[in-house]
Amino acid sequence: MRVFLYKRWDIGSSVMNGPYYGSRLGSVNTQTGQVSWGNGYILVENRTFYPDRKYLLPIPQSELDVNPNMTQNPGY
Repeated sequence: MRVFLYKRWDIGSSVMNGPYYGSRLGSVNTQTGQVSWGNGYILVENRTFYPDRKYLLPIPQSELDVNPNMTQNPGY
């Protein structure tokens, strides 16, 4: 999966920030079935990458309960 590559290469903040686009804008003529494509794309979301949280996974609570010297990773 790509997300694991971003973590391994430490490039998440440069490739996972900013707008995320979906399919092209367009319309369909209901009479003829003709598709007309626009110039833009549908904006799905604006993503924000948080490196403190995204490079580490949370430690399970059961492991934290067993070892009182262990602390949770930052951001969780």
